[in-house]
Amino acid sequence: TPSARFTELESAQDLVQAYHQLERGQREVYLDTTYQRAFAAILVVTILAGIGVGLLVARPVTRRIARLGLAMRPVAEGDLDVRVPVEGTDEVSDLARAMNRMLAELAENRGRIEYLRLMAEWQKVARRLAHEIKNPLQPIQLAVEEAHRRYAGEDRGYQRLLDTTLEVVNEEVSSLRRLVS
Repeated sequence: TPSARFTELESAQDLVQAYHQLERGQREVYLDTTYQRAFAAILVVTILAGIGVGLLVARPVTRRIARLGLAMRPVAEGDLDVRVPVEGTDEVSDLARAMNRMLAELAENRGRIEYLRLMAEWQKVARRLAHEIKNPLQPIQLAVEEAHRRYAGEDRGYQRLLDTTLEVVNEEVSSLRRLVS
């Protein structure tokens, strides 16, 4: 084989090696850029998916919390008949149940306080009435006793009438005092 062919073969091999070297350099640049773009795209998609899932998960919870907030407005104005719908078994549901229980207890306590206030008013009326009844009893009793004691007459019928009157007045005054007490 002529030596020119071997020289030609070596040149061709040098050319192939140079081509492979160029190809490798370009491939690294091409592959690095391609991988970077792919990872960036995956990262953006993952972030968007995370935001979407977060909104889907958080939206029902925020709606329920907003309902609790809306229910507090009438309560702040004094309406204790408001109730919050309870859905689920999570912390927001526990909060809604606790709020409903608290409102029921407040309404019950408001009723008790109103009852006690009413009873206090009636007690004032009863004390005033008792005072008004007691005041004239003593003078009535004293007047009848005085009339009975001062009668020195001989009329037996009138004396019996005075005795009976004194007895009736004493019994009725005692009865009224017990009733007032």
